Order: sequence, then structure tokens, then C-alpha cells
Amino acid sequence: MTKNPVLTKRQMNALVTKDKLFSTAIKLFANYGYENVTIDDIARHCGTAKGSFYTHFKSKEHIMFEQFKQLDANYEQWLLNYNPNDNARNQLLSFVECVTNYSFNHLGLDILKVVFTSQISLASRLPKLLADENRPYFKIICTIIRCGQERNEFRNDISDIEIARLITRWIRSLVYDWCLCDGQFDLVEMAQTSFPFIFAMLAIPSS
Repeated sequence: MTKNPVLTKRQMNALVTKDKLFSTAIKLFANYGYENVTIDDIARHCGTAKGSFYTHFKSKEHIMFEQFKQLDANYEQWLLNYNPNDNARNQLLSFVECVTNYSFNHLGLDILKVVFTSQISLASRLPKLLADENRPYFKIICTIIRCGQERNEFRNDISDIEIARLITRWIRSLVYDWCLCDGQFDLVEMAQTSFPFIFAMLAIPSS
């Protein structure tokens, strides 16, 4: 068994600094708006030199890259427990719960507002990662749909990709609406409540 390498004090300090820069930037984005925060602001509030920022992040946009990396890591963790032999409906419901639960209980309202703002901002150079079909998020949903189609659990008159797009748009709209409503409803509960309507869309059409 390969042992995890022991980090030096310098490496540990670098990780602490990177984490502090990241958390400081997210707080500033939430408080003042993504477009209104500069790298100078992040470094100053973090109590470090501007050059230290560039040691860990290439640009302000790369702060958001880091956020999406954390999102994808959470989805890949779900995939470790994925059972391809399980009912596809249960798999899809489980993954929807994973996405909304992480958004609701881990990311929270402020960070999600920053995520959407950074994606919509015309000034942002960040790729539209929320709609990126190469991310694990989309691929996992596509895999679940494909498995359901192969076992005649889901309709086959629409491609797995098109169905996955509809589902990701549904989830995205729920999260966005939760942000618009300032978190005045339970995101996880709303996803579970509305899921039967989505599942009805996936049902094989009666002849």
C-alpha cells in the first residue's frame, strides 16, 4: 500500500495560504459582487502580498475554477458508491439529492450566488462551467440515463444526452430559483417533491 507523502512545513503553510486566499475571495465576492472585487482586494483582506496570490491562482477566475473542482470532487465521491445494477430511477434520485444537498448544506446561498454571477458576468473570462458537458456532473447523469434506457426503464425515443440536458437544466433552475428567493424554501425538499414530475417525463410512452 502506498503511503501518503508527509508534507513539509513549507508545503503545509502554502496549503493554508491557498485555502485562506480562496475563502477570503469567496466572502468578498459574496459581499461586494464578483465584478467589484480585485486581486489587490483579496490579497489585502487576506493579509498577504499580491505576489502570493499569483503563486496559487493564475487569475480571479481561477478562484471559481477551484470552486468547481470542489463541486466535481463531491460528485466523483458519489460515483464511488454507484451501483450500476440498481434501479435507474433510484440512482437518479440519489444523485439529485447529492447535488441539492451539497448545494444547500455545504455551499450555501452566498457562494451559489457568486457562482451564478461569475458565470453570467460579461466581464468574466471564466468558461461557462455550469453548462459544461465534459464535467463529471453531466457525465454521471448521462450514464444513469443510458443505463435506464438499456434496461427499458427510461424512454428511448430521446437520446441520453438530450434527456441529461433537460435534467441538468431542471436542477440548475431549481438552484437558481432558490438563490432568487434568498433561500426561502428547502432546496433538497423541493427537488424531491418535483422529481416525480421529471421521472414521468422519462417514462416509456404507452403505445
